[in-house]
Amino acid sequence: MIKVAPILYTYKTLSNGEHPIMIRLTLKGKRRYIGLGVNCKANYWDDINNLPSKKHPHQKELVILINDLVNSISKKIYTAENSNTVLTLDELANSILNIAIAPTQSLSAFIDQLCEKLKENGKIETHNIFRSTKNTWLKFFKKDSFYFDDINSNSIHDFEKAGEKKGNMPSTTFLYLRTLKTIINMAKKERICNPEYNPFQEYSFAKFRRIKTRKRAISREDFRKIEDLEIDEKSRLFHSRNYFIFSFYAGGINFVDLAQLKWANIEKTQLYYTRKKTNELINVPLVGQAIKILEIYKRYSNCKKDDFIFPILSEIHATSISITNRLHKVNHQINQDLQEIGKTLELDVKLTTYVARHTFATVLKKEGISVSIIGQALGHEDEKTTRIYLDSFGSDIMQQAFEKLA
Repeated sequence: MIKVAPILYTYKTLSNGEHPIMIRLTLKGKRRYIGLGVNCKANYWDDINNLPSKKHPHQKELVILINDLVNSISKKIYTAENSNTVLTLDELANSILNIAIAPTQSLSAFIDQLCEKLKENGKIETHNIFRSTKNTWLKFFKKDSFYFDDINSNSIHDFEKAGEKKGNMPSTTFLYLRTLKTIINMAKKERICNPEYNPFQEYSFAKFRRIKTRKRAISREDFRKIEDLEIDEKSRLFHSRNYFIFSFYAGGINFVDLAQLKWANIEKTQLYYTRKKTNELINVPLVGQAIKILEIYKRYSNCKKDDFIFPILSEIHATSISITNRLHKVNHQINQDLQEIGKTLELDVKLTTYVARHTFATVLKKEGISVSIIGQALGHEDEKTTRIYLDSFGSDIMQQAFEKLA
């Protein structure tokens, strides 16, 4: 007879000090373990009863979850025995994975597991988005954890309305809904929840595609005001303004890519780099202020090929986590500085590093430059029409386009 027992799997310790709660199946000395998708610290586990202790903040919920699953497994075993069916560990384990345990299993704990894997694999940006999505839904539900059952068509619509009431941008709501849908699909793929579970079945994302984003570009005249503004070279605003201007003249380069530029990326008056977001190789000419700004930062560097151009990252940022955290911190500081500059100049657009990218594209478009050439400079990968014509644009055409920026 197959024995069934809940255990705290202490052979594996998560980054937060917790261990997975699992169901152990034993038959003739062989064992199989089935994860519940929830975890517990050792000091919250009752080793005598093999259940979370009363000290655990969610003891009642977890006990119900574990007992329900143990009872379901036991019924399968008894049914098989009564019908003289020989049930193997693999067959029982597979049938357990098909049990619709989603209504009681913690979705928030599953997200924690995904975040841990993402962190281990160095996918920090995705980790941060998943973590932020989880925290946002926790605040919405006003509790410490939420389950698959909590996510349904009603709660999704209520989440959207709550975001509108708070004044959240539609793009923010779209990000959290889309990310949650992705996570649920991952849970279904890993057989964590019922394959038929689909809380987004009656929900349409089409409306988010129809929403026009807030104006992000500024006029060429306003951009010149930023260039001409007198700023003390010893202040942080001086550098923030330089990054903004360089981004504009360097084809709207993203801050993440700008911060990781090294002198090896510069060949005479050409900039070569691989865009982090799309892995696209970008090649753009450097004109006007971009060259002048590089001359400024030659004073801060030995200009060796492996040296960073801008004083944002250094050798101490050796891991993906430290790099991501540093870039997030500096980007926030730069945006604060840009907003201060915007208020000083009384601009009607909230300045961020991304405004430089939008302004670059807008200025060239107004100058009559082909959308395909602009797309090449920006490193867009999802414009099929652009990709068809890209190879036909020589460096001379791109050079002529960039000279329109001066």
